[in-house]
Amino acid sequence: MKHDACIQQLQLTMVRLPEAELRKILDEYRDYIRDAVADPRNEGRLIAALADSRQLAVAAFARRRLLRAQCARLARHALGGMAAACGVVAMYWLFLQ
Repeated sequence: MKHDACIQQLQLTMVRLPEAELRKILDEYRDYIRDAVADPRNEGRLIAALADSRQLAVAAFARRRLLRAQCARLARHALGGMAAACGVVAMYWLFLQ
């Protein structure tokens, strides 16, 4: 399988991703392949390693889930910090009255 076919199959496998994220991932793989196949003898080995687009898609979706979980955790921590700050201000205001 040539690298164009590999990229095309990867794109079809990850069709559920948002367009911008899909483009970014595909561009990263294109750059990786372009750098690795500077020597034509390596192209076959590289494409064989990348040929299983399902494994690549699983890795991309796992990375996406991890990023979402980290964003959700950060949001919870930020809300907790804001709630604590509001509580401190309220207590300060009550005791100064």
